[in-house]
Amino acid sequence: MEKFNNLVGIPFLKGGSSKVGADCWGIVLLAFQLEGIAISDNIGCKADGLGLALIIQREKNNPSKWQKIIRPQKAAVAICYERGSPRPTHVGFCVSDSHMLHSMQQDSEIQTISHLSRVFKKIEYYKYVGQK
Repeated sequence: MEKFNNLVGIPFLKGGSSKVGADCWGIVLLAFQLEGIAISDNIGCKADGLGLALIIQREKNNPSKWQKIIRPQKAAVAICYERGSPRPTHVGFCVSDSHMLHSMQQDSEIQTISHLSRVFKKIEYYKYVGQK
């Protein structure tokens, strides 16, 4: 979990994916880079629900890259649904089985998944199984 501490405090920047600024999908991309995994970002999240839903739907439908898992685990993506929304509105990166790195309209931070499960109506977890 400590290796992700240098991603904490990155300013929120809609559409960003660098240490200068990043949105929720950008933070996930940076975390995967630390794990030595390059995730394609050819749609671009732009930190809105529709863009995020398109990325996630595309990736979920590619079982050679993503595997749904029941519980959070290190290096899994957490896909979050707000109450009243049928599609995902937020995404984060599990830095352990109990903590998630994310950025939600503020500087990036690591929070407990138990706290975030009270904020969102549903959280799904996906493990990347594609090529490194």
